[in-house]
Order: sequence, then C-alpha cells, then structure tokens
Amino acid sequence: MGMKRVMQIPFKRFYIDERPDLNFHEVYETIKQYYPIGISMSYEKIRQLEPIKRLYKEIQDCLSSEEESNEWSNYLEKLEECFPNKKIFGNTKIQPGYGGVIEIGKTKGDEIISKELHFYKSFLGKYYTIFGVDNIQYFDGESYYMRFDPIITISPFDKYEEYFNTIKHQMGIDFPDYKFIPFDMGTIKIRGLSTIFSNEIDNRDSTINQALFVNEDYGKYNFIGDRTFGYDYWSPNIKGNNWIAYPPKQ
Repeated sequence: MGMKRVMQIPFKRFYIDERPDLNFHEVYETIKQYYPIGISMSYEKIRQLEPIKRLYKEIQDCLSSEEESNEWSNYLEKLEECFPNKKIFGNTKIQPGYGGVIEIGKTKGDEIISKELHFYKSFLGKYYTIFGVDNIQYFDGESYYMRFDPIITISPFDKYEEYFNTIKHQMGIDFPDYKFIPFDMGTIKIRGLSTIFSNEIDNRDSTINQALFVNEDYGKYNFIGDRTFGYDYWSPNIKGNNWIAYPPKQ
C-alpha cells in the first residue's frame, strides 16, 4: 500500500468563472435568488433588497416548519441507530442550512484532539455536503487554550470512511432529491458574494459552502482526501484530473 500523504497547504482557491469544466449553472442560479451579488452585507439598506428578503423568509420558514424540523430530527435519530455509541447532535448555529455532527473520537490531556464528521442540508436548495474536521487545542493545565487550524477530511477516508459513507447513504434514502456538493466544489468562490452570517470580517468573495450551508470558510484549511470525490454529477470527466491528495490503495 502506498504511503498516505496529507496536503500541507490549503486548497488552491478558484473562482466560479475559472472552472468552466464544472456545471455550476444550477447552484449559481440558486445562490443568486438569495444573495445580491456585488453588494456587501454592510450596505445600510441590505435588508430592503428582494434577494435578502427571500433569504430571511426561507430560513425563517424552514426553522419554524414542524415538518422540516421533524424530518431532520428523524434523520439524526436514524444515524444514532447506526452508531449507538457515538455522540450525534445538531449544529444549532444560525446558518443557511440544518447541520449535524458525529463525534468520532476525542482525546484529552495537555492537547485536546477531536475528530468530528460535519454534515449540512441547505435551506436554500436541494443540496447537502459532508466533511470531517480534526480539531487540535493546547491546554496549559490551568486556564489557557491555544486553538490550531483544523485539518479537513474531504472524502470517505481512514477513520471517517464508515461514517461518511453511512451519512451519505442515509441522506439518499431520506432526501432522495437532494444533490451532494463535493467539499472541493463548495470551496469555490463567487466574486462579489457576501453572506449574512459569515464569521469573517472581510466577508467578500464568499464560497458556495458559505452561501448554502455554513458560516465558516473551511476551504482555507489543510485537507486530506480525494478532491474528485462526489463530482460525478457536476463534472463526469473530472477523474482525469490529478487531484488526489493521497495515493490510491494498492
């Protein structure tokens, strides 16, 4: 078996217009419905713009819908049945999608290392995404914590493989009309896109993931996995590109 390699630099960042090999039309049209591209969220009359009105209404409707809430709760419960010994909880941050987290492992000491699989279903379109997050913190034993940038697992790999595949399979059963957004695709930026709940001060040229799923730009971190995973629908010929972050198993 070849030696596995973790990429030591973040993704090369692309803008949507720099990837003509991908079929972005559907996703881009969804995002344009809810975000006034080219206008910053700091604009004083931003809430008066029609896309933002639609955005807030869609999020509010989804959060207040008992049917939507029950569907997501039932989905999480099915995952709990699959992994009864793991902590599974919803991500309750204000963001443009339902979120969930499986705590796969956690070690404590002077260093706290956690492995979590994150998954999101968008409020704004029929899309979902999945990725692993390895977090590392240093604790001085009294009060001081130093948090390091996470490492992102972008495909079914190593300790994440079983959980990643199960979540994706169950998503296909419970939400069969939803499309999987590969993590790599989600890191692609859109010029002039600002998102409403971003954690970043300079919230310009945001990513597809930030628009559809989650506030944080996880694409700026180091990653491990297959960058071509999940692109079958969006770019059938992408396997011809040399985008593997580790050698294939022998």
